[in-house]
Amino acid sequence: EGRDDALMVLGGIAARLRDLMQVRALPDRMPPAEMARAAGLRFDWQARRYQQQARNYSMGQLIVLHERLVEADRAMKSGASADVVMPVLVAAIAAE
Repeated sequence: EGRDDALMVLGGIAARLRDLMQVRALPDRMPPAEMARAAGLRFDWQARRYQQQARNYSMGQLIVLHERLVEADRAMKSGASADVVMPVLVAAIAAE
């Protein structure tokens, strides 16, 4: 019943993860305004916040999380229950 809602949440998580990956790939000492432009973000504060969040993960960990998101997306679009897929995904993100 709420599968579409779960896919929207998954899409939001995927968008944030992509932003974190883009920011993580940039030099740490890049000014926030330049970082925001390079990462395709609208605001400097996003670049600062995302940089702080991205520092909690290596690029390898972010790539693994992205792969898990892709798997979750495929599973739900193939009929798997969001009630099973989403908690497993959230647990995997928390474990990284």
